[in-house]
Amino acid sequence: MNYYFNKTVNGTFEEVIDKVTKGLKEEGFGILTEIDVTGTLKKKLDIDFKKYRILGACNPPYAHKALQAEDKIGTMLPCNVIVQEIEAGIIEVAAVNPMASMQAVKNERLNEIASEITAMLENYFNLKDALVADDNARAKELGATLATSLGNLNVSSNFSDTQKANLKDIIEDAVEHAEHISESDIDHQREHFKILSKDVTDMVAITGTEKTLYQQFCPMYDGGSAWLSTSKDVMNPYYGSRMLNCGKVQKEIN
Repeated sequence: MNYYFNKTVNGTFEEVIDKVTKGLKEEGFGILTEIDVTGTLKKKLDIDFKKYRILGACNPPYAHKALQAEDKIGTMLPCNVIVQEIEAGIIEVAAVNPMASMQAVKNERLNEIASEITAMLENYFNLKDALVADDNARAKELGATLATSLGNLNVSSNFSDTQKANLKDIIEDAVEHAEHISESDIDHQREHFKILSKDVTDMVAITGTEKTLYQQFCPMYDGGSAWLSTSKDVMNPYYGSRMLNCGKVQKEIN
């Protein structure tokens, strides 16, 4: 497992800094520190170095949840995001991989939470794939499985009181729709999957996720409907084989 995520983009250094800062803000991350490595090395050591900046980013709800589980996690905060110029017009953005970092933290409850969320998401993605394949029977089976894994999620610790209350409501609603999917024909399964997908997306916004997810969107189904996927490739669960690739990636979730 790499200890970082990275992406190369086109643009000027300052343009990318602005885009990264704006993108972090939209995801609830504030910039606590900003280190101009290039300027510091020049000033302190008279060394010429490529354009390189370190942004110290923090999302207070995520930080609070992590600190409740393991107070020494503060040694890893804020989360550093680097922006560096590879060559003129080519900029790399990189950030620490939180799951790789967590391997150094021996806290069983953190690992339990991650495992529970991972199992629930795996069941959700299997259900999505069954709807993509127009497989009503398989979707019924997976709806029941997902309802069980949702019901097994333990939100009694490591979350703020507000987060616990929100998660409780989200999980109750998600279980209800997963149960309906386990009992319905495929048209009704898809109706319930739309609301279930919103519940799962809202849940991930609180709990976080081990892997990169993609929020995808079909403008045609029921006035516009979203779902989550582990792949950028659009495979539509609302229309299946009728319009398999209808939709687009709306958002990347890390």
